[in-house]
Amino acid sequence: MLRKLRFYYLLILALLKKEWKKVSLSVLLLLLAVFIFFAFAPFLQSRIAQTTNKLIKPLYSEAVVGKPNTFNPLFSKTESEKEINSLVFRGLMKVSSQGVLESDLAKSFRVKSSTEYEFTLKQDVKWHDGKRFTASDVVYTVKIAQNPLYESELSSNFRDVEVNKVDDYTVVFRLKEPFAPFLTATTVGIIPSHIPLNKYRPVGTGEFRFINVKESEVTLEGAKNKLKFKFYPSFEAALTALKLGEVHGLANFPSQNNGLANWDNFEIEEKVLPFRLVTAFFNLRDEIFADKLVRQAFSYAVPKEELLKIGKGSKGRVALNSFSLLDTLQKEAKEKYLFNLEKTNSNLDVAGWVLAGDGKRYKEGKKLAFSITTVEDSEFEHTALKLKEAWEKVGAEVAVNIVAGQELKNQIVPNRSFSVLLTSQLLNPDPDQYVLWHTTQTTEANVSGITSPKLDKLLEDGRKNLDEKVRREKYQEFARLLLDEAPAIFLYYPRYVWVHSNRITQVDLKNFLEPQDRFAQADSWVINRPIW
Repeated sequence: MLRKLRFYYLLILALLKKEWKKVSLSVLLLLLAVFIFFAFAPFLQSRIAQTTNKLIKPLYSEAVVGKPNTFNPLFSKTESEKEINSLVFRGLMKVSSQGVLESDLAKSFRVKSSTEYEFTLKQDVKWHDGKRFTASDVVYTVKIAQNPLYESELSSNFRDVEVNKVDDYTVVFRLKEPFAPFLTATTVGIIPSHIPLNKYRPVGTGEFRFINVKESEVTLEGAKNKLKFKFYPSFEAALTALKLGEVHGLANFPSQNNGLANWDNFEIEEKVLPFRLVTAFFNLRDEIFADKLVRQAFSYAVPKEELLKIGKGSKGRVALNSFSLLDTLQKEAKEKYLFNLEKTNSNLDVAGWVLAGDGKRYKEGKKLAFSITTVEDSEFEHTALKLKEAWEKVGAEVAVNIVAGQELKNQIVPNRSFSVLLTSQLLNPDPDQYVLWHTTQTTEANVSGITSPKLDKLLEDGRKNLDEKVRREKYQEFARLLLDEAPAIFLYYPRYVWVHSNRITQVDLKNFLEPQDRFAQADSWVINRPIW
């Protein structure tokens, strides 16, 4: 054995001495080839990905926390249901990237009177199964939403609304009384009339169509790519799937979770949600917060900018009133309750809450003590603790009560069993806020329970008058009076965090308003595949 090894060793030495020039040149060429390969690998990978994407539709997969129960836009309740359905179904109108309403399935519309709207439909639209989209589908959708047997959450959008088909591509809505925000109601996704509910399958007219529906995942297909949503029971399970490479992305990432900042191979996209408003609601049925002076006092004690300093910096936007971030009523507003502890202490003194030697305030022997209730969520918990810290500095004793989402929705809010509720409001492009603050809504969305004839009248006038100038004046006065009453503290518009693999390139979020808008430019994405 040793003789053979010695023989081959000597043979190799002899060859190297004899052909050293050729051997050296070969080694140099090999090293050069390896260098060129690695130097141009990113370019080659991108080129190969683009070429492959043209031949085979690329697939983007995303982890979703929780399993959707329906793929019918009339019955969507959860965030994931609404997002997925919005990709498949379209409405007569939609919200543009500037936050204003524009035509979608409707070619045009005409306001014939303060109670009558006529829509002319696009004639080149087909359902994903090839059937023509017509006025019959619009009438069918509204009738289903209105039917109390189906308990659609959208039923109130079409209450006392009569809808009629004029011809295949014309539909007329007649309202019982003027309702200025009506066009917002027509953004609801239209469902096909040729598929009865008892045999329902999700067939839409949107940019994506369902091609596979399973218990654990659904797959959508667009013109240039596919989207797969895989369902996980918890955020921790979804995050594990992302780390293991089971999925490309994870949306609605908690702002407090900054661990990904140090991850390689991932991109973190962050955008402000202009129609989501994080708000601290005072319960006006509570003895403490029935006093406007107390509500105003605690409003002055909140340093809003500090609430936004999550992780490495501020990514949300401070709110100045109850309107959306895109509304001119918000853009032109000024902060009424600038951080001012002197005013806080003065108001509490006048309200009879006297500061004692133990650093706490008392009134007629009762301690100024209450709790902040919020949902299990790292961002809300962070904000609640910041409020607790701010309010305890002025003599209050504050507890933080963290509850599960279902408990908040089904028990805490309906029973109004809270002192201060920290949650987020969903706002519309239209400035109408009747359901949020009108006296008749105190058992519904009017969470604080405020009752004010002046506010009620402004809200009523604002939704009955179609003159935009008049409406603007009404809502300006409403905003002023609501802030003075201080039934809530309008804190900030939160940021939305989406984490995805850096193999997903050419992502464009310039038109982002709602979570589903991250897919608005999905056709232009390039999904790079490893080439070794």
